[in-house]
Amino acid sequence: MREDFKRVIVRFFRADSGNEPVRKWLKSLAPDDRKVIGADLQTLEFGWSVGMHLCC
Repeated sequence: MREDFKRVIVRFFRADSGNEPVRKWLKSLAPDDRKVIGADLQTLEFGWSVGMHLCC
């Protein structure tokens, strides 16, 4: 997937030490949970209109 098609670019926080705590947490989750979160991130990056909420 090309970044120039993304509406919002998602980047993980990286500490000065190089650690990425959110990415580490995601990798610790069960595969089904990672898939759900990954789908939400993909919706944010490619299909989310700025100003539109994803939940009520």
